[in-house]
Amino acid sequence: ALGTTNDGDRSLFAEYKRLRNTAGRTDLCELVVKAIDLLKREPQLLDGLRPSHLVIDEFQDCNAQMLELIKMLLGLTTTTNTNTGDTPVGITVVGDGDQGIYSFNGAAEDCFGELRKALTSRAASNTTLPVWKDAALSTNYRSTAEIVRASTAVVAPNREGKVEAVSKRGESGTPVSIVACKDAKSELDFIVSQLKRLKE
Repeated sequence: ALGTTNDGDRSLFAEYKRLRNTAGRTDLCELVVKAIDLLKREPQLLDGLRPSHLVIDEFQDCNAQMLELIKMLLGLTTTTNTNTGDTPVGITVVGDGDQGIYSFNGAAEDCFGELRKALTSRAASNTTLPVWKDAALSTNYRSTAEIVRASTAVVAPNREGKVEAVSKRGESGTPVSIVACKDAKSELDFIVSQLKRLKE
């Protein structure tokens, strides 16, 4: 995070916080942190906030603070595991670990594993609850077969070869091209040129 590398970064981040506070504004990351702090101080507030079911999309982008807030809403933390009612909160998460691109912003590398661990622990204390269930969405409706094969080959080394088999519905497309660009600008120029070509 900004402000953890050197004095220049810390000074810049301090000025950012000063301007933000002066304007009476906040940002997404701080909203999550403030929510956690509030619920730790006043856990009784969860009685009115806790939903019957949580649905979370793009779960692979959750960071540690987001995971903590989710666990609080589920009643899975030592601070908030009381007064959860007779019906525990259900949760459905949708995400793809191969599409995690927010590690630079603190996205948890094993957020799925952390949630499974928490749900397994909850089920161990209440045998009427299911642990968790994975549902693989293995049909790609968006990309051509060529793109599916190429993308699967790219992510396979990161998953130690354990990549879900993905099928493609529909017709094949043009072969995938690999283009080497010397820098970000040349990459951008190439993309723009291709877009113009396709538009013609």
